[in-house]
Parts: sequence; C-alpha cells; structure tokens
Amino acid sequence: MANPWQLYDDLVDALPANVAITDVQVSRFAMVRNELGGCGLALADRGGRREPRTPELWTGKDLRSVAALAKSWDFELAAIGVAAMNSWFNSADRVKGANADLVGDETDIFSQTAELIAGRKVAVVGHFAGLRHLAGVRDLVVLERDPIDDDLPDPACEYVLPDCDVVFITGTTVANKTLPRLLELSAAAHTVLVGPTTPFAPEVYGGRVAEIGGAWVADADFAAGLMSVGASMRTMKQVFTRFTARFAPLA
Repeated sequence: MANPWQLYDDLVDALPANVAITDVQVSRFAMVRNELGGCGLALADRGGRREPRTPELWTGKDLRSVAALAKSWDFELAAIGVAAMNSWFNSADRVKGANADLVGDETDIFSQTAELIAGRKVAVVGHFAGLRHLAGVRDLVVLERDPIDDDLPDPACEYVLPDCDVVFITGTTVANKTLPRLLELSAAAHTVLVGPTTPFAPEVYGGRVAEIGGAWVADADFAAGLMSVGASMRTMKQVFTRFTARFAPLA
C-alpha cells in the first residue's frame, strides 16, 4: 500500500496559505469558518483517542494548520480538520467551476444513480437513508462500523470491495483515516464519495473518484445557530445545498 498519509498531505497542500480561521464550533458536527467567508462542516465522530481541545485556541490560526488536524487519531479533532478543509473546498464557486457534469441539485445521489447501476454489484460504506432507492441492483452490500439489520461490519470491506462494480463511500472516512485503503480496495470500481463531510477536492483524488455527492453550506449564520443547540443531521440539512459532480461515466 502506498503512503496513506499522502492523501491528507495533498489535501492540506491544496488549500491556500495565510488564510485565518475565525470560528470553530463542535456539537454533533464540527463547523469551521475562515476569514474569506467560507464555512465548512463535518460530522463529528467521537471515536478514537481523546486529546485536550479548546476551540478558542484555533481562532486566528492558519487554515492549513487547522486542516492538518484531519491526521489526528482523536476523530473529533480530525472532524475539525476536515471541516476546515471544507471551509475552502466546499463552495458554490468551486463546485460550479469544476470540470464535471453537475447532476441534480438537491437530489439524493442514490435516486440519481439508481437506473445507471441497476443490475450491478454495489457496496455502500455507511448506512444512508437513500439506500431504499437501490432495490434494482443485482447485489447490495452495506458496510457499517455499527451494523444494523443486514449490514456487514466494516472490516468486511477487505473481502467485499474488490469484487464490486460500484462503491459508495461516506465522507466520514476522511476523518477516521479509512479512506486511503477504501480507495485502494475499490480501484476497479466506479467509486463515489458521499455526504456533506466529503471535501470537494477532485484535483487531489484524481482518477480514484468518479463522482462526489457532497454539499456546501448555503447559510453559515443559520448553521452556527443550529450548531449551538446540537442539531441533528436531519435538521442540519436545511443549511446545505447538495450536489452531485460526475467526473467519469459509468462503464
């Protein structure tokens, strides 16, 4: 396996230098705002080790240094790092300016792709509400850290992903450090990164990612207010504009 840290170093290096962080909040999500007006969110995973943290310490720090927290084994700190990345990567201008086919604003990625992937072997890393749209696939395997119903535990990725035609991967795998290996295991598949935690950085993923189904924050002040009361994912969806950016056709 190639150096798994390279993906994280490349994500940090793709960020602009000398941009200050102006606000950091953590509840069910991590939220980071920067001085250029960017706002990024990432689902806060409370797994991993626990390290001291005081959000005020990051205010005024350089965007790149806060984004480097994505390499922390304290996954909540790592979520702050990913949110910092998303405060730059996940913006309307970047998404609309990318060399990609934009498919269906505000539409669930699973419903968008259901007809295209019908009859194929599909794996989804992460349990999503939209899985109900995938009834037409030949074989569907859902892999989860905390399995429910017929889900497989995530170590099964080693055995399942190399044989799949299409693989959807939750963006939370950036913070928990499993993404580099998952991309390697899915090298032969049409691979899609999914969810608002996903950094929109196609220039970093290169040919390893065919689609990104992500989101940008449309109302940062509204997001901050919801964050302060620990809003759920369902509630936080109000602040997102979702998109699907397709970089390669399904073979």
